[in-house]
Amino acid sequence: MKENRKGMAQIIGWVLLVIFTVSIAAFITTWAKNQATTLSEDTVEYVEGRMDCQQVRLANLSHNCAANTVELINPGTLNIVRISAQIDDTETKIQSLDLKAQGDPKTLSIDQSFSKARLIPLIQKEGGLLGCNDKAVLIYC
Repeated sequence: MKENRKGMAQIIGWVLLVIFTVSIAAFITTWAKNQATTLSEDTVEYVEGRMDCQQVRLANLSHNCAANTVELINPGTLNIVRISAQIDDTETKIQSLDLKAQGDPKTLSIDQSFSKARLIPLIQKEGGLLGCNDKAVLIYC
């Protein structure tokens, strides 16, 4: 009885091809599921963050363009822990500035001259800092 080794090689080749294809499909399915889960979690945080931002207020009392300072107050009900300063639509710097809710005004010093600054309040949330873009204050010099 003679074995046909050539026929066996083709069968082994097809089996290996099917195993490879199933492995790649399993990998892609797992990756896609993880990506969808991460995107869903980020979206939920964004929606929750917008609800938190409704209680945030940031007001500009005065600013001194020569000294690059801005006097800010927080008339809202949540503490602002930092300010993200976007200078002249290019550079963004995050500066510590603890503005208590309905507390005393504080002065923010910006370390460079600017013609326009967009100050975004950042609040502390369970997962970290949350930027309230819709509560930003614009300063023009």
